[in-house]
Amino acid sequence: MRALEYILSNYWKPSVQRYFSERSVLRALVHTLNEDELKLLNKELKQGSSKWKIENDLRKEIDKALKKYLPHKTESISALLRLYTNRKSGRVIYARKELKKRFETQPYNVQKQILKAFLYGCRGDRIRTFWYLRKHWDKYFHEDVKYLWELYHEKDCQLVIIKHFPMEYVYENLKFLDSESNYTHLCIKLIHHPLFHIDKSKFSSLFDESADVEYLFILALSNSQCEKGMATQILYEQIVRYINYQQTSPIKKIDGRLLLEDAPSVNQLPWYYSKDDNLSTKHFDVVTRILWCMGRLGLAEELIDYAVWDDLVQKKVIRNIYEAELYDDSQCWNMFRMTIAECLPDEYKSMVHFSSDQPQSKEQIMAELKNNCVLNNLIKTFGLEIE
Repeated sequence: MRALEYILSNYWKPSVQRYFSERSVLRALVHTLNEDELKLLNKELKQGSSKWKIENDLRKEIDKALKKYLPHKTESISALLRLYTNRKSGRVIYARKELKKRFETQPYNVQKQILKAFLYGCRGDRIRTFWYLRKHWDKYFHEDVKYLWELYHEKDCQLVIIKHFPMEYVYENLKFLDSESNYTHLCIKLIHHPLFHIDKSKFSSLFDESADVEYLFILALSNSQCEKGMATQILYEQIVRYINYQQTSPIKKIDGRLLLEDAPSVNQLPWYYSKDDNLSTKHFDVVTRILWCMGRLGLAEELIDYAVWDDLVQKKVIRNIYEAELYDDSQCWNMFRMTIAECLPDEYKSMVHFSSDQPQSKEQIMAELKNNCVLNNLIKTFGLEIE
C-alpha cells in the first residue's frame, strides 16, 4: 500500500500539477500497484476538480496497468485456429485479428502452428508469412514452403527459397529466381556452384558506385577468397571516382571543426577527436562499405596499408588548408581533392580528371618557384628574397 499512499499524498501538489516531468514517478508507481489498489486509486481520483490534469494522466496509466489483469478472450488458440481455417465459420477475420494480436506472447511451438495456418490462408496472409520467414526461418516449414513455391512461384517467396533452401535446389529453380532484384542474393548463394557464373551486368543498384563494389560484397558474404590486390584496386578506383564527380563540397565548418557530411556530428564525436580527424577518405560512404568487405575477407595487410595512406592524406590536407588560410567550404573541398590526388599511388593518378581553381599552398608555390629558372635568375639579378 506504500505506493498507493505516496501517489495519493503527492498528486495534488502544485509542482506536480504544473510540470509534466514531475509526474513521472507517480505515473511509474501506478504500474507497481495490484488490481485492487488500481481500482481504489481510480475511485479516489475525482473528475471535475482543479487537479484534473494529473488525474487524467494517472487514469490513462491505470487503464494501461489494468489490462494485464483482464482475462483473455474465451477462445483458446486452438479454437481460433479452427475458426481461421474453417472458411465457412464466418469468423475468419476475427480469428486472424486475435491470432496476430496474441502471436508474440505465445510459446514458439504455438507460433509455428499459427504461421503454418497463415501459410495456407489467403494470399495476403501467405505473403506476410513469407516475409516473416525470411529472417525467422525454421526447417519445420521446409515442406510447406516448397509445396507452395512449386504451386504458385510467387515473387515474395523467392528470397525464402534463395536464403534457406539447399544450393542445388536453388540452382534447379534458377529460371524462376533469376530476376534483377534477387541476383545479388543468388550470387551469394551459388557462387561456389560449379555450373553458375556471375554476370556483373545483372547486378542491381544495391550499390550505386559500381559492379565491382557489389562483387566484393558478394565475396565477403559468401565467405569466398579475394585475389591479392583486387580489393585495394577497387578501393582506390572508387576514391578517384568520388573526387572526380563530387563537385558540391561535402565539407562543413562547425565550431571550428572541419567536418565531412558523412562523418559523425560534433555531438557524436568522442572527446579525443580533433578537427583534423574528420577530413578522411574513411568517411566516404563507398570507402566505408569497401573497408567492411575487406575486413570480412581477412585482408589485414591491405587494410593497414590503406590506413597508413589515409593518415598521410589527413595530415597533409590539414597543413595545406591552414597554410593557405582557406575558410570557404568549397575551397577546403578542392584542396582535399587535390591532396588526395597528389597522394594517390602512381597507377591511379592518370584516372583523376577534375579541375580546380583552388589557390595553391605555400609549399606548392615554393616548389614551383624553385623549378622556374627564369624567375630564379631575375630574383638573383635584383637581389630579391622570397618570404
